[in-house]
Amino acid sequence: PFSGTSDAWGKILFDEFKGVAVFTTNYNVPMGLDRRMTYVLDFKAPAPGVRELLLKKEVERLRARLDLTAVPSDSELAQIARASTVAPGYLESVLELAAARSTKGVLSAEAIRQALGGM
Repeated sequence: PFSGTSDAWGKILFDEFKGVAVFTTNYNVPMGLDRRMTYVLDFKAPAPGVRELLLKKEVERLRARLDLTAVPSDSELAQIARASTVAPGYLESVLELAAARSTKGVLSAEAIRQALGGM
């Protein structure tokens, strides 16, 4: 019933629903909806060091799964992590896209940068 093409559904939901609702989004909450919420939690992007660790972990997981013979160096991954604020939940998809765009068996830093540019 709610198409998502307007925020009118949210106003109806907040005005009529008497239970507990949990909403998540990667986008800004439409104006007028946030004042109807009792609690709003804003999760910030992880610090650069944490992003670097997460990126390295995902690269190693992808290396094992796809049997990659070459991946970016730790310093290249650190540079990529510092330059990007992509949510950690997207890393696996970004790396798979980058691997698909790279030479078979090789995951390049440039392919990762390009995949992140599309986010």
